[in-house]
Amino acid sequence: MRARIILVLSIITIIISLQLFADTEPMGAAMRYRAGKNDLELYIGGLTAIDEKTSYNPVQDNILPYFPEFKTAPPGLKRMSSAVIKDRSKPAVISQSCYYQNLHIESTLEIDTGHGDIVISVNNLTFGSNGHIVIRGSGKATIFVRGDIDLHSGSSINSSGRYEILEIYHDGSQARFQGGAGGEGRYKFSGILYTKSKNVIIENGARINGSIYAERADITIRGVELDTRVIYTKRGNISINNGAKLAGVLAAGGNNLSISGGSRFDGFSGGIYAPEARVTIDQGAVIIGKIVAHSNKVSIKNINQGESNYWLVAPGRGYNHQWVKKPVYIKEVIISSTVKTPSFELYYWDDYGWQRVYPDTTTNGVMSFYENISSNRLLIKNPYNIPIREIIIK
Repeated sequence: MRARIILVLSIITIIISLQLFADTEPMGAAMRYRAGKNDLELYIGGLTAIDEKTSYNPVQDNILPYFPEFKTAPPGLKRMSSAVIKDRSKPAVISQSCYYQNLHIESTLEIDTGHGDIVISVNNLTFGSNGHIVIRGSGKATIFVRGDIDLHSGSSINSSGRYEILEIYHDGSQARFQGGAGGEGRYKFSGILYTKSKNVIIENGARINGSIYAERADITIRGVELDTRVIYTKRGNISINNGAKLAGVLAAGGNNLSISGGSRFDGFSGGIYAPEARVTIDQGAVIIGKIVAHSNKVSIKNINQGESNYWLVAPGRGYNHQWVKKPVYIKEVIISSTVKTPSFELYYWDDYGWQRVYPDTTTNGVMSFYENISSNRLLIKNPYNIPIREIIIK
C-alpha cells in the first residue's frame, strides 16, 4: 500500500511519496513511515510527514551515527620501488595490488581495475601541482596512506565523481585539499576517506564528492561547494565558513560545530548530529533540516531566515520539533482512501493549540475540507485505522 501527499503551494506542486509498513528513513523531500493507518502529522513548512505513533530514528537520534571500522593494509602486497610519475605523454599504470615506500605524482597515475579490485599501500604519497590519480575499469580501488595527504593546486584523486569506486584509509597527521581540479573531471577528490589525522582542511575551491570519516580530526571547510554524503568526526570539531555549501549528514563528537559566513547546509535528507557539542550557526548562514543537540548548547542568530528551515531534536528525547518556518496559507485539504466512507479528523496548529476542521463533503472515498488556515502543521487523526491513499493540500 502506498500513500502520496501532494502539497500545492503557490504555483509549485510538490509530490511526497510515503512507503507504508517500512522502517523510517529519509526519502529526498519526505520520510518513509512504518504504519500507514496511524495518525499522521504534517509539517508543511518543511515538507515532512511523521507517523505520530512511531518514533523517527533513521540513524539513532540519541547517539552519534554508526562509525565504520578503520581497516589496515593486508599483508603480503608486492613490494615496488619508490617511484616518481612525471611522464606527461602517457599515464603510468598500476594493474595489480602493491606496496610503495614513496610515490610522487607529477603527471597522471592510472589505476586499472578492469580485471578486479586493486589495493595499494603507500608510506608517503605526494603530489606535484598537476598530479592526478585516475581510476579505470569496473572494479574498486583501495589506497592505504601512512603520511600526510596534501592535494593542492590542480592535482586530483579520482576527479570523475564516481566516489563509490575508491576508498582511502589515511594514517597521517593531516589531510588537506586545496584549489580546483585540473585533468579530466570536476572534483578534487571523489571517494570515501577514512582518516586518523588531527586535521582535515578543505578550502579554496576544492570540490569533493563522497564522504569523510575522521576518528579524531578537527574538520575545517572554507569557501567550497561539496557534494558530500557524510562529514563525520568521531571526537573532533567541525567548522564551516566563507560561503561553503554542502548537504547530507554532519556529525561531530567533539565540543564544537559551527556554520557561519554565509555558508549553507542542507540536511533535509540527513541532518546535524552533535549530541555533546556546542552548535553555533551565525553570520547569514542557511540551515535546513534537523539538529540533534541539547537546546542549551545551540546558538542560532543572524541567519538567513528566508531560506532556513530547521528543527531541534533533543538527544535521547525522540522527535521533539522546534519549527522556525513561517506558517503557510492553506485553502483546501483533500484526503482520499480505499474505503467508500472514510472517517478522518483534520486539525491545524495555532497559538492556542490544535484546532479541528470539519469536512464539507465526503463522497466516494474522498473527504474535502474547505477552510482558510494559516499554519505549518496539520494533524490527520485516523481513529479507525483506514488506509490513506492520497492527501492534497492547496
